[in-house]
Amino acid sequence: MLIALDTADEYLGLAAYAEGGLLAEEVWLVGQNHSVELLPGLRRLLAKLRADIGAIRAVGVSLGPGSFNGIRVGVSTAKALAYGLGVPVIGVPTLEAHAWQFAAFGLPVACVQPAGREVVFGVFEFKDGEAVRLVAERVGSPADLAAALPGPAVVCGSLPPGRLAELRQYAREGWVILSGTAGRRRPGVLAEVAWGRLLAGRTDDPLALEPLYVRPPQITPPRRSPFSPDGP
Repeated sequence: MLIALDTADEYLGLAAYAEGGLLAEEVWLVGQNHSVELLPGLRRLLAKLRADIGAIRAVGVSLGPGSFNGIRVGVSTAKALAYGLGVPVIGVPTLEAHAWQFAAFGLPVACVQPAGREVVFGVFEFKDGEAVRLVAERVGSPADLAAALPGPAVVCGSLPPGRLAELRQYAREGWVILSGTAGRRRPGVLAEVAWGRLLAGRTDDPLALEPLYVRPPQITPPRRSPFSPDGP
């Protein structure tokens, strides 16, 4: 059984997959509490399947981009599980896994998610059962996405209303925009992609696997105290 972990935004997604297909998936809102919710959620999922941690034979994980803390928690947990259980780990870029949900449209797929005052997006197409990047993951504006995607395409993602309205202003003819629940990532798809890579022998070194960030985390250094030896 393969377990997939998606912690790339304010939702936490878990899925279990095996040779017969998807066994279970769960998604719930955790905010910034990925580190608190992830392992209890995994235990609940295994309990529903009447399985224990020893039933895990591989771990798939969403690599980002997305929430810095969420991705860090998900990737570090996946690496620890893989190393501790002695099983393969498969990292899948978040937007690539998302794009696979809409491969059947037969169009390029642009996946979009919030990134502060901007958005992060990537554009993929599917040929011979493989995802091909047309536009690598990057941070930009809805106008940047429109410039990179002049023709018909599926545009998916869970954006706040203001950002979604701005995206619609730049929509090109032939765009199919899937937002809200319809456009949300499914951990079951992540699990399916990871399962395919597992069967193909495309696994990762758990010690070398790293998150995918498109820009540094928005962390500012602490303000210097006026009472420090070096002054303000």
